[in-house]
Amino acid sequence: MTRTRSTTVNGRQLRAAMRRGLGSAIVFLQNTGDKQRYRDAVLACCLRDIGYDVQAEGTKGLYLYFAIGALGDEDYFIGPVIDRLLSGRCSDRLEQQLVDLLAAFAKDGNPIAAGALRTRYGQFAGKRRLSRRDCRDCRWEYVALVLLDIDGFAGFRRSVTDMGLYIQRVPSGRDDVDLDCLIPAAKQRFGGQRVSEFLDPTSDVRRTAREQDAVSALAGAMAADEAARQAHRQSQVQPTTADGVHHWARESVANGRRYGSVSHAFRKASDAEKVKLAHAVLSEPDDAVRGWMLRAFWRQPFPLGPGPLLPYLESDDERLRDAAIGVLGVSQDAAVHAAAVRLLQVKGLDSGGLALLEANYRRSDDTVIADAAHRYRRSLPHHIVMDLRDIYGNHRSARALPVLLRAYREGDCGYCRWWVVQAMQHCGVLPDDIVDECQFDSYDGTRRLASRLIARRP
Repeated sequence: MTRTRSTTVNGRQLRAAMRRGLGSAIVFLQNTGDKQRYRDAVLACCLRDIGYDVQAEGTKGLYLYFAIGALGDEDYFIGPVIDRLLSGRCSDRLEQQLVDLLAAFAKDGNPIAAGALRTRYGQFAGKRRLSRRDCRDCRWEYVALVLLDIDGFAGFRRSVTDMGLYIQRVPSGRDDVDLDCLIPAAKQRFGGQRVSEFLDPTSDVRRTAREQDAVSALAGAMAADEAARQAHRQSQVQPTTADGVHHWARESVANGRRYGSVSHAFRKASDAEKVKLAHAVLSEPDDAVRGWMLRAFWRQPFPLGPGPLLPYLESDDERLRDAAIGVLGVSQDAAVHAAAVRLLQVKGLDSGGLALLEANYRRSDDTVIADAAHRYRRSLPHHIVMDLRDIYGNHRSARALPVLLRAYREGDCGYCRWWVVQAMQHCGVLPDDIVDECQFDSYDGTRRLASRLIARRP
């Protein structure tokens, strides 16, 4: 396979690569002959949030641990990291990043890091009342979660006891703590039966009086919470009729709603209701309302065919234009393909033309895509990286490497980069040195993929 080397040559480029979570930054740090020169650049990344989409890709805590390991100077970093965490002056995402970084140290046997995590846990557990920020960001639960791997089941018992007693003494305590991640993680690590038995106040598990009080308080709070969730789900029934969607769209415009969709619910609508809504979309005089209505067909074929929606690709209303792209992107149609090529040639990558090629790609489009990418002078934004991964993840092309390499290097989202690497593999153009550096990527899925591919080498 073709080999192409990605290098990092100065501090600014190093920080940019680390913000993206690229394994090339770690490889560079491993091989540089002047490691001390880059310590401050790495420390700066440790002490500020360098995540992109933490929900999708996790934090870059372990990735930063790789970077520190490559420099081989733990003592230079661990003190400032601990001081920043224990100061409490962190955003929620930075706190998670620092916790994950210290957790990596602790799991590798560093007692100072483990002690710092327990101290941070104690800062929350010892509060008479959690702050609004602590509650909103679930900071206490996050530290408790990582301590499961360090302190084992004893750590779980401690967390349940402390949180249960907090609920008992604070009237609104159930709203202050959230165990929706902690309990499933404990079940996965220690076994569902063991965890469930400990959380059941009527079981014969041996507990101290303090633990029994906490488990009883927690059980009652969790039952009330589940009842509230059930009631909320029943009150959030989305429309599955054309009239219901039309009413929802008008309300969305009137209320200034920014996000939302009823496409999942509307999939259950009858064919007659879908046709009725399609006619209503075309006859609606207000483009803003029309845009919300059309989103009901997101990633679904439009019942009246793609033709009536093509003019909306040129609409001045951004929501209507994006909704039309979202619907037409799944329609295999010569007119849609022609529109995609025209948009890319005239308006470039930001036009939405790439999304229209997902179901309409032809190998002749490689030249159009490459030319549009050549004219795009900024780093590729998230939506363009996603479009490229979807096109070449579903269609093979031996000419896809240049644009996929650019998406790999310039994309900010580690989760999408994993898909880009898979698209390279799918097209048969994945370079060996990219696989090698992916062993140190910030996203765990990319690291696992690289390990499997390297294991298969002759």
